[in-house]
Amino acid sequence: MVKLTGVFNDLKAVKVALFGDFMVDLYTTGSVQRVSPEAPVPVLLAQDAYRLPGGAGNVALNLCALGAEVSAFGLVGADSEGEKLRKLLSKEGIDLSGMVEGAHTCVKNRLIANTQQLIRIDSEISEALPDSIATEILKRLRAQINEYAIIAISDYGKGFLTNYLLEGIISIGREFCTPVIVDPKGIDFTKYHGATMVKPNLMEAYRAADLPTSASLDRVAERLFEICEPTSLLITRSEKGMSLFTREKGRSDFPARVMEVNDVTGAGDTALSVITFVLANGIDLEHAVPLANLASGIAVEKLGCARVTLSQIALRLLEQDVGSKVFDENHLFALTKALQGSEYLLTCIEEKVDLLDLHEGLLQLKQRHPNQRIVVYLDHAISDPRWVSLLSSLSEVDSIILQTHSLNHLCERLKPKTIYLFKDKFVSYKESLLVNST
Repeated sequence: MVKLTGVFNDLKAVKVALFGDFMVDLYTTGSVQRVSPEAPVPVLLAQDAYRLPGGAGNVALNLCALGAEVSAFGLVGADSEGEKLRKLLSKEGIDLSGMVEGAHTCVKNRLIANTQQLIRIDSEISEALPDSIATEILKRLRAQINEYAIIAISDYGKGFLTNYLLEGIISIGREFCTPVIVDPKGIDFTKYHGATMVKPNLMEAYRAADLPTSASLDRVAERLFEICEPTSLLITRSEKGMSLFTREKGRSDFPARVMEVNDVTGAGDTALSVITFVLANGIDLEHAVPLANLASGIAVEKLGCARVTLSQIALRLLEQDVGSKVFDENHLFALTKALQGSEYLLTCIEEKVDLLDLHEGLLQLKQRHPNQRIVVYLDHAISDPRWVSLLSSLSEVDSIILQTHSLNHLCERLKPKTIYLFKDKFVSYKESLLVNST
């Protein structure tokens, strides 16, 4: 089990170089009330249309949702859709200085009736990136490589990621000891030779290995290691989870824990984003993969390409392990991200109180604020592990913060709107955002 007190608490903001095929996901929504008299097909009465960054753009959005700073390298057409795509990405704070201009922006138009996708219309012209432009991109990467904790490659086979460019990216990554994580496309994996990790889905893995589906997954992995010699290989297996292969430790399986599969669209992008973000934080694969697996499970529960946030990951982890509730003062980044966008109140316990009285007080708080999460701050005098364990077992408690520099310092970082102090059997409400710890 991945614990927030371990892996999640070690996460912090990182800078990522993202190379890939950026496109526009256009969603045309409406209702179907009749069949066309011209052909036996439904007639969609269009009611709305909206755009989202697709392909590598969806990876970029997911990285931003996790707290990463993203520098995008890709191709955007000199057309109206390209301009809209740039605006969508810029709005998220993504650095577009590494983007180059092409003749056409790839657009995937999904026609949807009452959440059911009827058909997808693709508008694309795949053109191989000229080596001269690839050389300029590689020069930029080399000049900026020390800024990046990791390089992610999201290949959708649209022409930007040529063999020449891929070879250069991976070579620079190896030269400067910067991990290169690849979400591959196609059947020729030799172009990813030497990458730190290659992350195909199950079907892609079998096709690239040129083996029948009757072959064992271990044989497939063995063949892919021969073809592209990555440091590690992560094969995503949809509802069956993920399988990690390394030369040192062999195979490790991570079963999925999904509440309900609604749409697998974008789950691979989510997995790439989380793996990239967690590895960029220096966390080992044995902990990074379960976290990515969990995030992908959240993604498939949603319709369309959904961004999975640290808050959503934290909440899912808390549902699975109450021990993940505890934070210390060195790991408040994760908690601030987990609380982002949610309503919560801070309760401060500065001396030992009767646990039954405390529980009663927490029940009253929950009744008064049913939609708010309760964050408990414990003074160092009462941070005994056994007491913390008992407190974390209470369902009313969402998170526990152990002694920080001061209560003022904590409030400056979390900026709670509501603060309660527990003393004896009584809860004292403080309207001020800052209260002095006495």
